[in-house]
Amino acid sequence: MGVEGKYSLLLPEIEEKCVSLNQPFQIKYSLLNEKDISEEIYDATVTDIIIKGVEKGAYIYLNDDRLILPEPLKNLKLSLVNYPDSEDLYGKVISIDSENKRFKLYFTHLPLATENIIIKMKQGHA
Repeated sequence: MGVEGKYSLLLPEIEEKCVSLNQPFQIKYSLLNEKDISEEIYDATVTDIIIKGVEKGAYIYLNDDRLILPEPLKNLKLSLVNYPDSEDLYGKVISIDSENKRFKLYFTHLPLATENIIIKMKQGHA
């Protein structure tokens, strides 16, 4: 992406890095419809963290093959199962992988305390 013409300015491409967690962690998530939170709660597992510049995300696997993947661009509310005191996370589904029952999500709200828990999990210390 950039500006053509005599200036020929281009924005650098930001590389997306995928980091496998030493300890995958369990989450629960609900679909958001504007400001309404769905009453249905789904179980899933985060196995990989995505880092793209300042954006952060995750690959999330469904824990039950009978569950349906959320549609791309859906907003989700997520919570860490084994950390009841952690704050809720919010994210937007970027893409789905039906074959592997997983989806890619970028966080739209990632509280610092919860991010620190995830960093410790990434390093295998949580």
